[in-house]
Amino acid sequence: MSSMAKSNRKKYAIVAVVAIVAVLAGIYFFVINPIFVMKPFIPKAALGEDIIADNVNWLVNELGAYKLHANPLTGETPQMEILITDTGEKFTSTTIGNMPSTNMGIPVEGPTPDIRIKVGKANFAELYNSADLLAKAIAMQKEGKVQIELLKGMDVLAAKGYQAIYSQLNG
Repeated sequence: MSSMAKSNRKKYAIVAVVAIVAVLAGIYFFVINPIFVMKPFIPKAALGEDIIADNVNWLVNELGAYKLHANPLTGETPQMEILITDTGEKFTSTTIGNMPSTNMGIPVEGPTPDIRIKVGKANFAELYNSADLLAKAIAMQKEGKVQIELLKGMDVLAAKGYQAIYSQLNG
């Protein structure tokens, strides 16, 4: 083989490696851990005696639900269940187009939740009224006041962008 052919092979190999790295970086930064997404403005509703869907929606948005997206392989939308442990109230938050939408209850049809966030009513209020929500969420999770259950496999969670929220909540 001539030295020119060897030189061309090296150039193609370098181009191939750079292309693979670029594709993998794109998958990481746009699918697994989307960092270029703008957080939508969701007004903070007053927290009254009862927790309402608007309270939960604001909270999950602040925690990064806006970074979630449909699974690119299946099209399944990301869905979180928020369980208020001492009252048994359940809320479902679904993110479509980087905008979370929360309803009271669990839908009868449609996808099942990917994760479940469990928190007591008083701890929800403490987190909701915190000046530094993210730092408070991290501390409360370490203290066991907020629990996160993974209901789907890591491959599904990564494909929907949950890595971004996980990274934030685990410092």
